[in-house]
Order: sequence, then structure tokens, then C-alpha cells
Amino acid sequence: MRRLLILTLPFVLTTVACEGDEGDGGDDNGSILDLTGDSASGEALFASKGCAQASCHGTDGNSGATAPALSGVVSSRSDDEIIDAVLDGKGTMPPNNLSDQEMADVLAWLRETF
Repeated sequence: MRRLLILTLPFVLTTVACEGDEGDGGDDNGSILDLTGDSASGEALFASKGCAQASCHGTDGNSGATAPALSGVVSSRSDDEIIDAVLDGKGTMPPNNLSDQEMADVLAWLRETF
């Protein structure tokens, strides 16, 4: 019995540790996705958070010095991936502290524009 426990314990611990991992950082984005975003507000947030600076994505979202062109990124990402990248940061992009409605607005602008 003891030998069986020793052999199965690593499997059980691995299984428990991996539960709940949905591939999106474990975040629940449903509350954001349930909202109706306002594209104009999203564009204003993009500018006010510094994303439109030349050192980031640039004023048009495609001409930044260090960040990727959004036209080449947005269409290839799911809503969950975009939300996670904006809120949690990704690579050199810092995390952004946005309310659910603000994130829904940014997502609406990104989808409408790119």
C-alpha cells in the first residue's frame, strides 16, 4: 500500500496543480466580454495611457519604435489573449490598471480599428 501511494502521489499532485489552467493566465474575462465597449472611449484610453507615444505603439497604433504594429497583432489574437496582454502586460509592455468597462472600450476600439 505504501509503495502504491509513493508511486501515485506525484501524478495526483501534478493533476491538482494543473486544474483550472485555461491557457489565459487563469483570469476570468467573462465580466469584460459581457460588456458593450465604446470604441471612442477606447481610443481615448489608448492615447491617455501612453500607448500612442512614439516609443510605444505610435499614434496610429502601427508606427511605434518598440511595440509591435497593432494591425499585425490584433487580428491574430483572441479577445482573451488581448485582454490578458493589456491588463497583465506582455514582454516589454507593462500591465495596465483598467476597469472592466475601460478594458471593454479598448477591446472595442482595437477590434474596430485593426
